[in-house]
Amino acid sequence: MTFHINRHYFTGSGRIWDRQTGLAAVVRAMAQHMAKEAVDALTVGSMTDNTGGTAQTTFMRIPMNFAPFDSSSGGGANDAETNTALAALADAHAVLAEHVELVRPTLGLEPVSLGAGHGGNIATSGTVPALTLSVADSQGTASVERKSTLAALDKVAQNQGVLAKAVNEARAAVGLPTDLGGLPFGGEPAYVLEAIGSVNAKAAEEWSIADEDVSGALEIAADNMATMAALFDEAITAAGTAGALPVVAADV
Repeated sequence: MTFHINRHYFTGSGRIWDRQTGLAAVVRAMAQHMAKEAVDALTVGSMTDNTGGTAQTTFMRIPMNFAPFDSSSGGGANDAETNTALAALADAHAVLAEHVELVRPTLGLEPVSLGAGHGGNIATSGTVPALTLSVADSQGTASVERKSTLAALDKVAQNQGVLAKAVNEARAAVGLPTDLGGLPFGGEPAYVLEAIGSVNAKAAEEWSIADEDVSGALEIAADNMATMAALFDEAITAAGTAGALPVVAADV
């Protein structure tokens, strides 16, 4: 839709407040057109998704309500594999943060940064690395300790909430929908990715978490990364479709 604006266009308060053709609609159309042209000029490439996750139509909430599990006879999540999985997630978060930062300054959006001790490494810019989708069944002190595991998964959820917000803001700027369901972390997070931390091995009298529960959480985290990479790529693609001016001056 192209708005043809003459000097009488906003005469009468009804036109000003109309959601489809009013002042806000006109300004948003102009802003989105400018954002598309600005982002397109950056020539940002598509992301490569090696996560192994499946892109969804919504962000998924990482579960935290795992029942305490006695792994003395087996069935607990392996602590070494869980820590490897968490380190890979930190790397994936860093990759996506770097990629969204290619456009956020141009859009006037607050930068996304890595907090102290975050530890995420970027092997190849724009390539989200392979992620662990499941961990082995282990027993006793080879399994995870419950409290530290929940704390680490909570940081994963917080960081993915930050990234989801960052991706959504880029999408909104170029006119794409952002009503994609609940974010993995509620509220208004700061634009800082915090250190995820590591999980401890279970001591003799401590509770663990079942391997299937930790594996399920890791799979959701991987799906979230695949989803966010795909949604950000959609924003980059949309930036190349600015087309004709959405607002033009009309005869008086």
